[in-house]
Amino acid sequence: KNIKGVLPDAITMPTWRLILGSPCLLCVRCALLGLGFWRVRSFGRLDKKARVVVCNHVSMIEPLLLLLVTRATPVASADFARLPGLGPVGRLYQLVWLDRSNVESRQAAVDAIRQRTVGADKDKWPPVLVFPE
Repeated sequence: KNIKGVLPDAITMPTWRLILGSPCLLCVRCALLGLGFWRVRSFGRLDKKARVVVCNHVSMIEPLLLLLVTRATPVASADFARLPGLGPVGRLYQLVWLDRSNVESRQAAVDAIRQRTVGADKDKWPPVLVFPE
């Protein structure tokens, strides 16, 4: 069932979407440069077996940085999917969409996270990035 026009993808990202989406990561880096983040030091590496990355954020900078560093797929507000420029990019990268006010949407997000983290094809999906606030 379609929840306000937005549901998580059920199949992994095809190669053509990866190629088409590559310039988007460059745009994210350019946006960070424009915001004054010339160099970002990171310590350690994400475990290749990690399926979920959970952290807090206080601005929109942290998700952008984590997207570049981890290449994880965020869980994002369904409202984000309806933004003219950012919604299509989010759909391209197969974000997990969540409408907190809708029970069906919350269940669909849980199911998508479960599929991407413990399902049979979990290694075909990037890690899931969750900001639990």
